[in-house]
Amino acid sequence: MSEANNPVRDNPYFRPTKQKIAEELDKIKGMKGRTRWEYIWAYYRISIVVTLAIIAIAAHTLYTQVINPPPRSIMMIAWMGQWEHEESFSIFREALTDYLSEYPERETVTILTFFTGGDPQHDMAMHQRFVAMTAAAEIDIVLGTFIDLYEFDARALGIARDWSFGDIDYYFDEAGIGLPGEPLIGYHVFEDYRPFPFAISLADVPLLNEAGISTDNLYFAVMANTQRVDMVTRTIRRLWG
Repeated sequence: MSEANNPVRDNPYFRPTKQKIAEELDKIKGMKGRTRWEYIWAYYRISIVVTLAIIAIAAHTLYTQVINPPPRSIMMIAWMGQWEHEESFSIFREALTDYLSEYPERETVTILTFFTGGDPQHDMAMHQRFVAMTAAAEIDIVLGTFIDLYEFDARALGIARDWSFGDIDYYFDEAGIGLPGEPLIGYHVFEDYRPFPFAISLADVPLLNEAGISTDNLYFAVMANTQRVDMVTRTIRRLWG
């Protein structure tokens, strides 16, 4: 079909979009005060709201991702010990972050708690959360109580068996520090049940005492699949060095 015989363009009511916009702008300019704003709101309020929402989302994204992004987690600690005040965690986290990071205002140590209270649904949720994060190699260190020296379950949950943890001899050697005290011994299923030290007591660690965190029956263990060995060994130096 030739452009000269286009039935749409031959329609006497057809107007190019550019012309429609120009006519609408002229119409709005011809209105006065309140009438103009009532007309704009009546016919364009959805477009205005959508545009403002897009601008707000873009501004928030720009601010949080570019101008002032949240601190990046440089190490993940799973806390399975007794309940502690958030203030104590903050003191411990900030001291550790200052030691591990060159940019503590942009990086942080993350502490995730895995408390249980006997509610089956809640405890199962904690179990699933821990297992999922372990499988994704997101957790590096576990601080918690180990109550059954035959089963090596963390707390009463059974969410962290001894073979979930690495041989801490290796990490203390990497840190250049001798293994302090008597470690808990486990049997690694991937190494023909060879006994190995997987947790060490945190008793008398100055940093925890300064933060007001009780170290009674509190142990330090390293996840076997941690991806941040350097951060783990530096943490050992901070705690026992």
